[in-house]
Amino acid sequence: MIAFLILFCLVLGLWLFRMPWLASLILLLIGVGFAFYRFKGRGLLIFVLATMGGWAITNLDRIEPPNQETYRGFVVSSKENYFLIQSGAHKFYVQEDDNHRELGDYLEIDGYLKSLSFPAYESRFDFQGYLNDKGVFHELRVLKTEVLFTNPLRLNARKDAFLNNFDDMSADAIDALLFSRKNYEAEMIQNAEAMNILFLFSMCGIYLRLAMSICEYFLKLKLTDKAARITTLILLLPLFLLGLEKMSTQRLFLSYGGRIINDYFLKKKVSYLTLLSTLSLGFLALDFHAAFSLAFLLGFGLSALIVFLRSAMHRFKRKYRRLMMGLFIFLFLVPIHLSMSAELHFLQILFQYLALPLNAFFFFAAATSFYTWPMRHLLPFLARLMTSVYAFLRKVDIVMIVGEPPLFLYFVYYGLYFYIPYLLESHRQSDAKKVAVTLSSCLVLAALPIHNYLGEAIHFINVGQGDAILVQTRGKNVLIDTGGNKSFDMA
Repeated sequence: MIAFLILFCLVLGLWLFRMPWLASLILLLIGVGFAFYRFKGRGLLIFVLATMGGWAITNLDRIEPPNQETYRGFVVSSKENYFLIQSGAHKFYVQEDDNHRELGDYLEIDGYLKSLSFPAYESRFDFQGYLNDKGVFHELRVLKTEVLFTNPLRLNARKDAFLNNFDDMSADAIDALLFSRKNYEAEMIQNAEAMNILFLFSMCGIYLRLAMSICEYFLKLKLTDKAARITTLILLLPLFLLGLEKMSTQRLFLSYGGRIINDYFLKKKVSYLTLLSTLSLGFLALDFHAAFSLAFLLGFGLSALIVFLRSAMHRFKRKYRRLMMGLFIFLFLVPIHLSMSAELHFLQILFQYLALPLNAFFFFAAATSFYTWPMRHLLPFLARLMTSVYAFLRKVDIVMIVGEPPLFLYFVYYGLYFYIPYLLESHRQSDAKKVAVTLSSCLVLAALPIHNYLGEAIHFINVGQGDAILVQTRGKNVLIDTGGNKSFDMA
C-alpha cells in the first residue's frame, strides 16, 4: 500500500498545475486524508515529499537542449510521416515523409533544432499538445542522416508487406486491430468512432489478456500451473512484439511476468497492488511524461480499480460476478467518454459486448495469419462481416448530445461510485441500490444543457479554413458563417 500511496502522490504532483485549481485542491485534501488515515504521520511525510517531488520533476521540461551540429539517439516512436528520437535526456520530433524508421534504430543526424510550432484548432486534434505530453518540445530539422544501428526485426516493414496480400477493407481492419494503426477514412473505423467503441479497434490489453487466459487454460491440462504460465509468456512473446511500442502491451507483459516471479519465486510476499504500483513507478522513472498519457492513467488505474472492487464483487452470485465487474468498469469510464465525445450512448455497453467476441476472433485469426500464411479468404470474409455488423449497429444507436460535464459533476459522480463498493462490503445492499439510482441521475443531470444558460463563450470552428464562429451567451447560440475568411479578430 505504501507503493500505491507514493504512486498516487507522485502522479498528483505531476498533474498539480495542469488541472483546474479546484480539482487540484480537492484531490490534495483527499490525498492528505487517505495518507493520514492509513499511515498516520509517516503517510503525511510521504504525501508531502512525493507530491512536491512530482511537481519539481515537471520543471525538467524547462531545461533547453544543447545546440549541436550532430545529434545521436534511438528512435522511440515511428509513424507514417515522422518519428521521435531520444537523444540524451531530450526527445525530438523529426519529420520524414514515407518514413521507414523502426523502433530501436540508432541514428546520427546532422541538423538544427527549432521550437515546435503547429497550429491548434478548437475542433481538431491538438498535435503539438500531444507531442508536449510526450516530452517533445523541439523539432530536429535534418540536413543529413546516417544509420549507425538498424533494428534487425523490421516489424513495420513486415507489417506493410503482410497487408499487401489483402484488399483495402481487410487491410484497414488488420492494421487497426493487430497493428494499432487506424485509417480514419475506413468505414468500419468511422462506424466504431460514431458508436464510441473505437478503443476496441486496436491491440488493446483485452485481447492480449484473453489470449493469455486461453493459452493458460489449455496448457494447464497437461502442465503444472507454474510451467503453464511460464510457457504462456514464452509462446505469446511474438504477439507482444507486434505492439511493443504500446504502453498497454508493455504493462501487460511486465505485470504478467512480475506475477509469475512473485507467485513462484517470492512465494507471494508482495501484494498485486504493490506489484502494480511498483511497475507504474518504474514507467515513471524511465519517463515521467508517461503520467500524462491516457494509456498510463487508464491502464494502471483500471488495474488498481479491479483490485479494489474484487472484494465487493463477492457480494454477488458467482455467475454474475464477471458481468457486474464489467458493468462497474463501464460506469467508471462513462464520464471519461463524455469528456472526450460529449455524447451519451445508451446502448454502448451492449455494443461493447457484441463487438468484443467478433473483434477478438478477427484479432486471433489475423495474428495467426501474420506468423503463418496470409488467410486471403477468411480475413476478408470476417472484415466484410464486421463492417456490415457495425454499419447496422450504428443505425440503431441511441445518442444524446450532452456537452462537456461541469467539473463538480465528476467529483459527485466518482464520490458516489466509490461509495457503492463500500456499501456492498458492509452488507447494505438497499443503500447501495439507492446510491446507484443517484449515480444514474448524475448522468441525466450531465445531459441537461445547464452550462449553456450560465456561461458565455466564443468558439472558432475549424478556424484553419475560416468556416464558422459560434457565440454562446445566456442560453442563446449564434453561428456566424465566415465564408472562408481567416481575418476575423477576437475584438
